[in-house]
Amino acid sequence: MKSLESLNILVDSIYRIVLGVERNPKPKRARKKGRYVADNKLTKDINEAWVGGMAPKKLKNEDSGSTTISKSQRGRNATC
Repeated sequence: MKSLESLNILVDSIYRIVLGVERNPKPKRARKKGRYVADNKLTKDINEAWVGGMAPKKLKNEDSGSTTISKSQRGRNATC
């Protein structure tokens, strides 16, 4: 595992030096004058709300059966 991690670090540094960009850039929200830009619903293939035109993939919740707790129940002690 250590060799794989060191290889990834080496490849990342080569990308930065040779290409001048990050290897796997983090998704960034598009801004105009400091405010977020909304997505134009008329363009289905491009998402204007994200730099690069692609929104990040949504993470799937492993515990899909989770329960929500209302504000009134948060302060109560469940063992009473």
